[in-house]
Amino acid sequence: MQRYSPLDYPVGQGFLAAFWVLFFVVSLLYALRQRGERRGLFDTTLVFALPLAAFGIQTRFTQGEQLAVAAVVAAAVYLAASTALLRRRDPALRLLTEAVSGIGVALLTLAVPLAASAQWTAAAWAVEGVALLWVGLRQQRTLPVAAGLALHAAGAVALAQALGRGELALYAEFSGFTVNLAVFAGCAFASAALLRRTAPASWGESWREAFAVAPWLAQLLAWGWVVALIWQPLGFPWYAFAWYALALVLLAADRRAATARALSPEWVAGVAMFVAAAVVAFAHPAGHEARVDWKLLLRLAVAATGVAAALLSLRAADPARRLAAAILLTLGVLAWLVALLAYALRHIDSPLEIAQLALVLIGATALALAWLGARLRWDWPQRLAWSFFAAHLTLAAYVVALAVGFAQAPSRDLGWVVWPAAWSLFYLRLRAEERAAVKLPLSGSVHVAGLWLATAMLAAEAALQVDRVAGDGWFHAAWGLVMAGALWIVVQHALRWPMRAAPFAYAQVGAPGLAAAALGWLLFANLWCAGDPAPLPAWPIVNPLDLASVAVLAALLRWHLADARTAWREPVRATLAAAAFFALNVVALRAVHFVAGVDWSLDALGRSAIAQTVLSLLWTSTALVAMRLAHRRGWRAVWIAGAGLLALVVAKLFFIDLSGQGMIERIVSFVGVGLLLLLIGYLAPVPPAAAAKQGEPAK
Repeated sequence: MQRYSPLDYPVGQGFLAAFWVLFFVVSLLYALRQRGERRGLFDTTLVFALPLAAFGIQTRFTQGEQLAVAAVVAAAVYLAASTALLRRRDPALRLLTEAVSGIGVALLTLAVPLAASAQWTAAAWAVEGVALLWVGLRQQRTLPVAAGLALHAAGAVALAQALGRGELALYAEFSGFTVNLAVFAGCAFASAALLRRTAPASWGESWREAFAVAPWLAQLLAWGWVVALIWQPLGFPWYAFAWYALALVLLAADRRAATARALSPEWVAGVAMFVAAAVVAFAHPAGHEARVDWKLLLRLAVAATGVAAALLSLRAADPARRLAAAILLTLGVLAWLVALLAYALRHIDSPLEIAQLALVLIGATALALAWLGARLRWDWPQRLAWSFFAAHLTLAAYVVALAVGFAQAPSRDLGWVVWPAAWSLFYLRLRAEERAAVKLPLSGSVHVAGLWLATAMLAAEAALQVDRVAGDGWFHAAWGLVMAGALWIVVQHALRWPMRAAPFAYAQVGAPGLAAAALGWLLFANLWCAGDPAPLPAWPIVNPLDLASVAVLAALLRWHLADARTAWREPVRATLAAAAFFALNVVALRAVHFVAGVDWSLDALGRSAIAQTVLSLLWTSTALVAMRLAHRRGWRAVWIAGAGLLALVVAKLFFIDLSGQGMIERIVSFVGVGLLLLLIGYLAPVPPAAAAKQGEPAK
């Protein structure tokens, strides 16, 4: 071979052919001429080394298609020899027959890539794999079956290599790649059919167990090739719509099958197509179409397909299917909401409008889910509908934050229609949950959150509406009046619905929360707001902020009297007394502000002689009333508190009032306080200790 030249081709080919035929015949005769138990035994080196050596020498003589022709000729000889051996029906020759046929198949397989490009090599190997699988199943032989399946995998690798080298194009057009995918899909379906129809009765136990899974895998692989076949020639978004349609067809066919398993290939393929299409719908970059919003249509298709797939997958006797149906329904509902809300975010600028639209969508979806759960007697839609409560409360908190931070009334942008309907639906749903078979978890928390947010929304709406036509006194008074009214209703009607639906939550959390908020309003509003009553005249006491303070104190007192917790009684009572005393002082100072024209600030009121005189007389009068009441009831502790207030008044007279500039005001302060002290000494002496022990309220 070292001195070979093209002129030596006829001699070399003749020698190679003679060499190969001679040793091939010798290898067969060696096995056939054996006697007894040695019959059929062959020389392994001679049988398997001969084709390797001959083919290696042939590569020096020819290349490309000529080498492929030589491989085909040799394969035909080996396959003809194996056929002749098979017809002898001699069990002793079975091993020799398999060896010869295997060499023939290997040579034929090798001829394909030598004669064709990578893409057609892939298709040819897939078809050859089906043929080998058929032969192996017909003859109940393991090696051809394994070789056929391996050829399908090798064809897929060859197809991937062709793509990597640029021999195939992935453009959305009908091409050689499309034909290859169709061939692979057809071969996979044929392999699945062959594996299902042929029973390997003569195989071992381990092979039979593996064989039981093989048809399922082959069928699933076939549908995988179909997914790729749909994607390749179609452009965006048509292949995604095709995936949706085929997914529903597969799920419907699987549902109609009488012997469908929990995880049939059709069901798995259908769900996989749905997931792939959903990923495309939400991950594909948005286009610039002028007329059609494909992103919106694709996402709505995801929603429709997800709900339909859930209904098709629902099987009462199959827990796996019910779990899958729940997941598919959840994905469909989420896709529906995300699709519409994403579209709204792109076209609506107002945050309030978006919140209202989201509330309407979620509310309508929750109603549909509740109806679906009742119709199918399925718990999951009912549980999924509970998201309405979370969304409603979240959006309500958002709208209240907008109202407080940006002065946007909840009734803006059709909110006057949306929110009354939403709150009605909220409490209707809560009422329906009491009769439902599946109970709403943490229903008490939902009740309390609804109470607080509904109160805040009503207060914000009332305050912002009245602020448009009146002074700031009305604005702050609206907050206090709404909170006081809500607290009074919760306490007064504790035995009515919805309070009786969650009595512990309303009594232990809801009402105390409203009371704390009302108390905070009492401190904040009266400190920072002068209480402008415009357009009404500025009358002392009879102004909106003072009246709202009285209403809040009344509601707090009503709640305190109805509260049954003894541990809270004394601290709450002391807090309410301090709040009432604070409100009384603010009412007096606001009267000074309106009548005397003193600015509403701590500095101006602190320097005002009239304000200090009014406070001195007010504190002394308050001490008189408290000490007189304590004397009559025997409340020694209350009397001591009144005496402490008197001591504070005396200290104030000498350190503040006496240093003031107004002579008339100082005289009025000293004379008025002195007369009240004499009156206290006469009307309210200190209660005796024994009476105090009998008459003081329990601590």
